[in-house]
Amino acid sequence: MLDVNARSFRGRVCEYKIDDRSITTPAVLRSGTDVPDDGIIVSSKGRTLRFLGKEIPLDRTVVTSASSGVQSDIEIIGSAALVRLPFPERMEFPDDVDMVIVPNAFDLRI
Repeated sequence: MLDVNARSFRGRVCEYKIDDRSITTPAVLRSGTDVPDDGIIVSSKGRTLRFLGKEIPLDRTVVTSASSGVQSDIEIIGSAALVRLPFPERMEFPDDVDMVIVPNAFDLRI
């Protein structure tokens, strides 16, 4: 469940809950080889997002970069949708998707 707790012209603060666990956004997740709770696990097999009790693989065999101009496909894993930049022209998610993950969002340049 996603609750919007505060809004301003600069953004919003939201709380995302699954059962008895929650995370407030915007949030920074740790990454490394040994992350105790929520974060991104880095191993020889690739990156895995550990988030509120779920583990979602972030690396695919074919990847795109934000500047490639090649639109990516949407990959559904459980209740999460993985979409790499650049986004497809049309995005539709099933009703049971409650999380959208952009694994290469660090490619964004302002």
